[in-house]
Amino acid sequence: MTINGIANVSGLSGPEKIKKSGLKKIESFSKEKDQADKVTISEKARLAHGEAVYINTLKTIPDVRPEAVKKAKDDMENGKLYTPEIIEKTAEAILERLF
Repeated sequence: MTINGIANVSGLSGPEKIKKSGLKKIESFSKEKDQADKVTISEKARLAHGEAVYINTLKTIPDVRPEAVKKAKDDMENGKLYTPEIIEKTAEAILERLF
């Protein structure tokens, strides 16, 4: 790319000399080679991140586990869920959740 000149850009008609008195001093900084940037994360932010990760993990777990449904269905069809012990445990679990 070749630039041949400046023509009326923002009121400029050509190259002009810049007076040193018109320049503002720009202070620069330099880092030591061993010095590194640091970020400090608050405890509250760490906990919030942990909660977000936990919630996102829970969202990936299906509400219904297909293997458990299949086993329960097979057990019902084979009569394994109709024993007195299982009926009693089921009734107790229902009552615990209600009261």
